Amino acid sequence: MGTVRNLFNNAINSEEIDIVTIHCGSEIIQADSIESETLDKVLDHEVMDYEVQYDADEGIVYLDVYCN
Repeated sequence: MGTVRNLFNNAINSEEIDIVTIHCGSEIIQADSIESETLDKVLDHEVMDYEVQYDADEGIVYLDVYCN
């Protein structure tokens, strides 16, 4: 599936995502955009799966990325 960086550059529209959560083993990193410097340390991790969820009540789009 590629790296987190490839996912962000090719498959995800950053303007639509409000909350990003990266799951790498036991480590969980959360940010308020895919441009956040908080995510820099996981950009080269391999993506196993990802999920985009929309919370209609709150009007928030969540991106969960699962890495190995």
